[in-house]
Amino acid sequence: MAHQHSEHRAGAGASRALSENAIVRTSRLKLNAQGYWLVSYSVPGENGVGWRSKTFSTKTKDHQAAQEALEDWLRSAREDQAETAREKQLTVGDLLELYAQKKAFRPTEQASYTIKTLRTHLGGLVPADVTDRVVQEYKRLRTHPRTGKAVSTSTLRRELGTLVAALNHGARHKYVAAVDVPVIELPAETAARVRFMDHAQEAAFWQAAQDTGGAVGLFVALGLDTAARKGAILGLTWDRVDLTRRLIDFQDPTRAPNRKRRVVVPISTRLLPVLERAARAGGGVHPNARLFDTGLRKAYEAFARRLGLDWVTAHVLRHTWASLAAQDGVPLFHIAKMLGDTVATVERTYAHLQPAHLHDVVNRRWISTAVPAAASSGHSSGARGVQTPGLVHSEDAA
Repeated sequence: MAHQHSEHRAGAGASRALSENAIVRTSRLKLNAQGYWLVSYSVPGENGVGWRSKTFSTKTKDHQAAQEALEDWLRSAREDQAETAREKQLTVGDLLELYAQKKAFRPTEQASYTIKTLRTHLGGLVPADVTDRVVQEYKRLRTHPRTGKAVSTSTLRRELGTLVAALNHGARHKYVAAVDVPVIELPAETAARVRFMDHAQEAAFWQAAQDTGGAVGLFVALGLDTAARKGAILGLTWDRVDLTRRLIDFQDPTRAPNRKRRVVVPISTRLLPVLERAARAGGGVHPNARLFDTGLRKAYEAFARRLGLDWVTAHVLRHTWASLAAQDGVPLFHIAKMLGDTVATVERTYAHLQPAHLHDVVNRRWISTAVPAAASSGHSSGARGVQTPGLVHSEDAA
């Protein structure tokens, strides 16, 4: 495959780095009319104007073999990319791009938008230029591009946290000297504000989405009945949807693991027919095909606005599932399993919504029937024989 890769080796300086970035970012497999897998990628046009699409054949009809050929191709491109990084002083924008490629963020993920925003405001600087004054100015001037209002503290914290991660990634891989990486103080973490629909609103929102149909109907159904994050839903492929066993695997094998864990969740009774209709409409043509071709922010926002519920963002769907589950008495352990969060996180966010939260405790209505018996016996049990004391209401014990 060296002859295909030699073209971008010939460049130099910034244009060479741009070409290598483009290859890593855009390379993908494509099936031709004869059934052979091609590697398709894009490179900048002459003088950096426009883009040129290029392909070469892997000379195989086997998808697994083609995937291995693509990985070899990308490995070679990344090696060239690292070599170029060492030859020139990288900017903050370069380091953000390298970090995004390492994490393999999808274009529809919030992380991709965060990196795009950082590159717009700080991308032309070198790491040593990111002084405390520059960071404070960023905090002061950072506004939402559509509303013009100052962004929230949590947004600033997320963006600057991503910047820190990208710069540290660059230092670890020796793209930049560690001494040039600045210390950036993040804004203090604020208490999370959880907004969610009540049962009646949730049912109406679901029905309106199904009446609308299409991508919006499918997205809302998945959001409300799996509690998955927007990025996980938009990145879902049909090979990870098992309609027979009624399971969805949100764990993307092409994505590097991070703290936002993705899990396998069951398909609910009302979600199943929605997925079956989508599959019949062409979802099963290729097992690696995504359920959603593109992002649907504008279509979703228009739908929510039409219902007078424009505050119901994609993440509110996740909060709605968890909040209503807590109100319905679902144990926090099971809610945590569905969300892919720790029990501690779920307890901190949703425990107050549990029925009669702390009422029995404050009235001291809970007693243990096992502890007194153990205490009166004067014997201790080995660790393997210990039984968890049963907790019952005092009137039940009587």
